[in-house]
Amino acid sequence: MKRMSLDRYFVQMPEIQLSWLDEPELVFGNSQCHVNPKIGINLYGPRSLNTTRHKNEVHIGFVGQPEPIENVRKFLHACNKGVEAEDLANGSLHFPGNSPDQGYRFDIKFADILVEKITDLDAKKWTRVKLHFGGFFELKRAQITQC
Repeated sequence: MKRMSLDRYFVQMPEIQLSWLDEPELVFGNSQCHVNPKIGINLYGPRSLNTTRHKNEVHIGFVGQPEPIENVRKFLHACNKGVEAEDLANGSLHFPGNSPDQGYRFDIKFADILVEKITDLDAKKWTRVKLHFGGFFELKRAQITQC
């Protein structure tokens, strides 16, 4: 009986060299730097702060059924006050919230003109329409022509 060499069945271990790269410094408001975005935003605000690019207000609109829209509004309002970190022992940081003087330093604005509510009847019709980008607009066009 002839013996087979197993060497050809095994792949040789590649040579690997590893090196540690330092975290890059990120630039925040007033050109202040920090390696951790959670700390940098909290201390200095976004890079755009105190520039013409910075928006003091962000307008948010919704397309959906009334109850989920209201739930998202409540959630965003709650986040404005800050979010507690879940695991401080492992280095998690609190989200400082969002207002003109903390976090990303802008005010969230909701306007009824930016809300398109879908009724339960619309939602049922929509599930029958092939779901694609224009499906919602097809439904709205049909409603307008019915008026």
